[in-house]
Amino acid sequence: GSAMVAWLQWLYGCSGCSSGCMVAVVVWLYGCNVVAMVAVVVVGALVVVWLHGCMVAVVGALVAMVASIHNICFSSQIMRLNERLTSNSCNITENFAAKQYTVQYSTVQYMSATDKRWTPPRAFHVRVDRIK
Repeated sequence: GSAMVAWLQWLYGCSGCSSGCMVAVVVWLYGCNVVAMVAVVVVGALVVVWLHGCMVAVVGALVAMVASIHNICFSSQIMRLNERLTSNSCNITENFAAKQYTVQYSTVQYMSATDKRWTPPRAFHVRVDRIK
């Protein structure tokens, strides 16, 4: 995991994109084995990083992509991910493949459900706890 992040950071020559790279790696490691999910998230992440550099907006785009293709791998609870990210923290517990995963998003850029506009960029952190 850390080697993948280091490789992505070296490839794009910046340390500010570590959050976006980590999202792609976390999805790749803990998300699911569906090739389409991994391909869309990883390729999309690289394209967004290439277009927007190291701006925090990459995180919002990644969250939107993950939420838009959630039905490939995750339960329907993630469908309204953007609408739920209205506070400083949001805890999502999923039961995927009979294993528990807890994903925590905190102070992330989200799209408002009412006016459909992006909020100002905020810090982003994702933590995945794999409970055996």
